[in-house]
Amino acid sequence: MPGPAHGLKGRRSTADGDIDMVPGLHQRRRTAQALLAAFALAVCLCGLLPALASGAGLCLPTGSLVTPASGDAALRFGIYPGGAAGSVEGKPDPAPEDPVARLAALELLRPTNGRLGVHIYTAYTGDAAADEGTALWMDGEIAAYTAAGFDVELVVRYKPEGLARAQAVTGFARFVRATVRRYGGNARFTSLQVTNEANLTGAPDASDGAFAGATDALVAGVIAAKAEVRETNFAQVQVGFNWASDARPAASTAFWKALADQGGAAFADAVDWVGLDAYPGTWFPALDVSSLLPGLAGAALDSALATVRGCHMPAAGLGTDIPIHVSENGYPTGPGRSPATQSRVLEEMVRAVARRAAAYNVSDYNWFDLRDSRSDHPHLESQYGLLRDDYSLKPAFSTYRRLIGELGAGADTSGAPTVQPAANAVTPSASACTRSPARIAVPRRKGWKLRSLRVMQGSRVLKTLRQAAVPAWIRVALKPGRTRVTVRVSTRRGRTLRTQTVRRTLTVCGTTAA
Repeated sequence: MPGPAHGLKGRRSTADGDIDMVPGLHQRRRTAQALLAAFALAVCLCGLLPALASGAGLCLPTGSLVTPASGDAALRFGIYPGGAAGSVEGKPDPAPEDPVARLAALELLRPTNGRLGVHIYTAYTGDAAADEGTALWMDGEIAAYTAAGFDVELVVRYKPEGLARAQAVTGFARFVRATVRRYGGNARFTSLQVTNEANLTGAPDASDGAFAGATDALVAGVIAAKAEVRETNFAQVQVGFNWASDARPAASTAFWKALADQGGAAFADAVDWVGLDAYPGTWFPALDVSSLLPGLAGAALDSALATVRGCHMPAAGLGTDIPIHVSENGYPTGPGRSPATQSRVLEEMVRAVARRAAAYNVSDYNWFDLRDSRSDHPHLESQYGLLRDDYSLKPAFSTYRRLIGELGAGADTSGAPTVQPAANAVTPSASACTRSPARIAVPRRKGWKLRSLRVMQGSRVLKTLRQAAVPAWIRVALKPGRTRVTVRVSTRRGRTLRTQTVRRTLTVCGTTAA
């Protein structure tokens, strides 16, 4: 996104009627007992649902897949390592990131002799200069993560600006191919997700379905990415896409049918994995906070996996040999949502996935996310993190670390310590630093002209610019040590003026040739 996506909120009208996507705390009150009864009734009626649905043109899982045989299987675990999160409603800018503390937290999550992946985001807009500027920033991110031993799964979002539909789709497929070429030579660049939540509309900051041609782009991008992988022999790169759990069965059925109709055998042959984004108790399904919430959230995630495996993937011609990734799954803290509740919900959802991993062929699980965007703000999407925005630990951090050690592929759980929440508990690692001169990405939007640009290190002005075009990035020499770099950009479009400020906290490790 770099801000990632995690579903819709608010109220919007669709072909399926008005859908209330307000989080559980703002839903019409209903008791946990009623929810359990409804869930049990749904399971009892599972044998009848396919027959009832067929007349309405809907796709629902078969009864045999609602209650599959249990059996844990080792999972590959990962996490979105940032704090910023895409949303619909406005909320404060995220607190500044600390790359050193972030990397230290990831190293603490990773078990002895185990692996941990990072699930990160970039985007195609069709503005070549802006997209290259983002790619230069992403070069550094991927290099830092992989050098530290983390596997990278990169999401390429589809966010065209001012392009005709056909032009945007063609350009996106080329961009995806170029992304494979750019990073595929890195052995720890292991996975590419093509588009993000293309089935959801109305939330452009979070979900690609808000952009015209998103389904076309998904199909074309998956086929293009896999063709590039095969041509370059970057065999470790697995290509997939995701679907966000949705309250609209007719819309979901239409989405998966469109993948089959547009992609056919070529699309099915190119797909290595299918992702699920699900936020039980936060988006869909909405669940009231109670002592039963953790178990209900786990059951809802189990049901979502059953729906993807038994209903949607077959509709797109995707067989049981293609694994499922839980691409995004989370539960935030905030008003009425205690850190202890977050920890319990996390454990129930992770264990629900592990119990069904063998039956549903689930290979990967990613938690959303590592750090709060803003711990001091009550907005629901500001506090998804296992860490607060100052990188101090919530109880869920210790819980996730323990589960990775217990359930992760190749993990050694011996001697794994329990991490207690404490302020400033993350110890920075000296292995993560930025070399000088550094390339700093500049915020820019198509059609806006530069009035002025100023780069500062602390209170010292490093560089100023006044020119017609906004650069995608700027290169500056920085003094060694930990420092904050501020980029202030003033732009105009017609008579409209806009000022943006970007702050980055860096540890500068030395100098290199300019």
